[in-house]
Amino acid sequence: MASFEVEAKLHEDDIYGWFRKNEKQTGHASDPVRFAERLLAAAKAYRCFVESKNAGGQTEPGIANTRALGGKAVRQHFILLLAAQQLPADVFSALAVEIENLMFVWLVTNTPAKDYERAIMDGAKQLRGMKTAHEFELFSKSFFAAQKLVLAASFNDALLRLHSYEMRGFRLKYLLAKLTQQIDLQAYGATGPRSDLSHYMDGGNDIEHILPDAPSTEALQEFGESAADGELIQRLGNLMLVEKAVNRSLGNKPYSQKVGAYPGSQFLLVRCQAAHQTVGVNDQITKTMKKLPTYPKWNRAAVGERQQNLASLAYEVWSVPKPVLAQSAC
Repeated sequence: MASFEVEAKLHEDDIYGWFRKNEKQTGHASDPVRFAERLLAAAKAYRCFVESKNAGGQTEPGIANTRALGGKAVRQHFILLLAAQQLPADVFSALAVEIENLMFVWLVTNTPAKDYERAIMDGAKQLRGMKTAHEFELFSKSFFAAQKLVLAASFNDALLRLHSYEMRGFRLKYLLAKLTQQIDLQAYGATGPRSDLSHYMDGGNDIEHILPDAPSTEALQEFGESAADGELIQRLGNLMLVEKAVNRSLGNKPYSQKVGAYPGSQFLLVRCQAAHQTVGVNDQITKTMKKLPTYPKWNRAAVGERQQNLASLAYEVWSVPKPVLAQSAC
């Protein structure tokens, strides 16, 4: 599917029959050695993709991130990667990031697999033989940007409604990690461990419920309306990524006691949860902090507002065009 014209998705039992009918495409009978060499090169590239590397064996962040997003089982996007092995290294890296972004949009909007698999095959046909950055730029607009534009409103709706139980644990952590990383990149730049998503996906970090999953009586009383609402507790707006060491100190305490621990986090999104921190005067970190909304009190309205703000940030993180309706809502 990455290398040849295929009319429909092939089932395993049909592959050899397809080869018998399509020798003119493959050349496996007329030039079997060349065909075997192509097959071997593709197999080596595929193995690299499984290991989150490009075909040259170097770690590829976009591929690694897509693996964190989809888990080990999601590999349909390898068709696009295989079809684009001939691209320059920097262009291939850009492709890997575009694939990560679009895969997230497909998955968070619950796009049926048959639909995005069809789109992947169409994309592979266009990538095949592509060699220049200019060609890829045009393809990116006609394929990736167009796909995301169609789903932009659904993307916004899905994030505004999202609860933790609607998403697998590793994917929810990926979502929170990307949002948290984005703020740090804006403040500190793409240097050091912050440029690597694994720094945030690391086992040393937890998903924290701001209104605790099992709140104390004091926490319930302080939160007020809907404090015992299990649906509200599991909303995206009530979740944050935080280091285990910080999370252990939070427990099921009321928000007024938690806010003292948040500044101890290395993640800027956590540190500024309740109030902006003082770092410098008009430096990039301070500028980023000032743009972040803060929540001195935590209640039902704050959960909803934070969820809207995270949904708005998500458009930037995954390069999704923002529909007019979503702009007015957020």
